[in-house]
This record gives sequence, C-alpha cells and structure tokens, in this order.
Amino acid sequence: MHQNLFGKWLGGCLSLIAIAYFIAMAITVLRTYIEVVQVWMFPDLNKWIFGTVLLFLVYYCLSGGFRVVAGIAFFGVVLPFYLVLTMIFPLFYGQFRDLLPFFNHSFMEMYEGAKGASLSYLGFTTLFMYLPFIKDAEKSHRWAQGGHLLTVFIYTLVMITTIAFFSTEQLDKTIWATLTTWKIAEMPFVQRFEYIGIASWALVILPNICITVWAAGRGIRRLSRISQRNATIPILIIVLLSSSVFARRESIDLLNQYTSKIGFYFVYVYVPLLFVVQYIKSKVGRSG
Repeated sequence: MHQNLFGKWLGGCLSLIAIAYFIAMAITVLRTYIEVVQVWMFPDLNKWIFGTVLLFLVYYCLSGGFRVVAGIAFFGVVLPFYLVLTMIFPLFYGQFRDLLPFFNHSFMEMYEGAKGASLSYLGFTTLFMYLPFIKDAEKSHRWAQGGHLLTVFIYTLVMITTIAFFSTEQLDKTIWATLTTWKIAEMPFVQRFEYIGIASWALVILPNICITVWAAGRGIRRLSRISQRNATIPILIIVLLSSSVFARRESIDLLNQYTSKIGFYFVYVYVPLLFVVQYIKSKVGRSG
C-alpha cells in the first residue's frame, strides 16, 4: 500500500517506520511483563535470562509459520480467560458511587484519558500485515469486529471494577491497580492468587510478542530479499537488547507512554489519512 500510494522510496521509508513501530510494541510488552514479574514475584530475577528464554519460545513459535502464530493467539485468549472471573472478588467491596457523576469531564480530559489508554488497544494494527493470510477475509470481518468488541467489554469491566474498588487518591498512587485487586482473592487451595494470575498472563504476553515480531519480519521480507526466517533472529536480538536497556521504573513508564502516544496517532491520524489518500487516488484513477 505504501509503495502503491507514495512510490518505492518514500513508501519504503514509511514502511520502515511501521516496522520500527511493531518492534517497539514487542519491546514494550516484553519489558513491562518482566518488570511485573520482578516486582510481584522474583525481585532478583535476571532480566537477560528471562527475556532470552521467553524470546527463544517466541522464535520456536515463529518457526512454525503463521498458522502456529494464529494458534498461539487463539490459546492466548481461551486459556487465561478465566482471569475475568477474578473481577468478582473486588465487586463485593466496590463503592460504585465513585463512578458518579457521569460526563463531568472536559473534552480535553477525555482526550488525554483515551490517549493514555490506547496502548492496550494497539494490537489490532498488525491486521495490516496478516490480512492477506486470512482465508475469506470478507467473511471473517464480523469475527474481527466481535473479537474487538469482546476486548472493549473486558477492559470496560476491569476499569469499572477497579475504579469502584479504589478511591481517587489510591489510584493516583497505585501503579498496577488491577493486579492489586488479585491480592484480595481468597480461595481454599491457593494463598497468593496474584502469582497464578501473573504466571497465566504469560499466555497473553506470548502471542502479543509473536504477532508483532512476525509483522516486523514480514515487513522486512516485503522490502528486501531477506527471508522472514533470517530477519526474525536480528529482530529478536534487538527486542532483547532494547528491553534490557530500560532498568528503572521511570524509564519503563516513559517507554509505555511514548509507545502509547505513537500508536494513538498511528491509529487515529495516520490510518485515516492513508484511507483518504487511497480513496482520492482510486477516484482519480477511475476518472482518468
């Protein structure tokens, strides 16, 4: 699409930016998860070893091709889906009047809130890369919309539950509010449920890294003569080295913020602009 609309060189540069964006998403997901494991489970965890082992697993999945990646993504939704039920525990202690009054924020406040939460929704942008691999893409459209609707529903449920459970002052001081709610989960067969929740979250992290690394490798394959398999290893090395650079909480938070902002403008500015250019070109081509 870039090359058809903007030519070989400019389109290639834009594609390189998109590839860097996918790699940045993989770095953000990996480093954030390592930080959660370090803070909540193993403070002395070696991020190099943990990251290397996890990326070896990513490479093993990518070696099987896109079908394996799709299968990992499927199980990444089905297997940890039980975590949604953990929202029942904080509901018993929630103060839902904290949600009131509705619509008392300005447009700029809602805009900043949407931009800050955009990181959780950026995964669908990889659809640009794997859409050609979907059989009967037109028939799959409703399933894609249904999957995104389910994602929005889950995030809304988690957000409402978290806001009802914590006060405004607590939310300002709590870094991982949703993870903190797992600490109140009481079951007869487990004492620290957050350990199970964080371990299960690896099944969510794995397909996210697999898809973004696959998208970056596919982009390199389309721009050059390098095979996707040969491009995958350098990408994984870049992800490992870059994620290990961010050592402090402040730097990791900045990484999340910048990735979120870039993704926000990519989705709400660049993609609509791309659509407009494509639409104008198609109209001009038909009239000519």
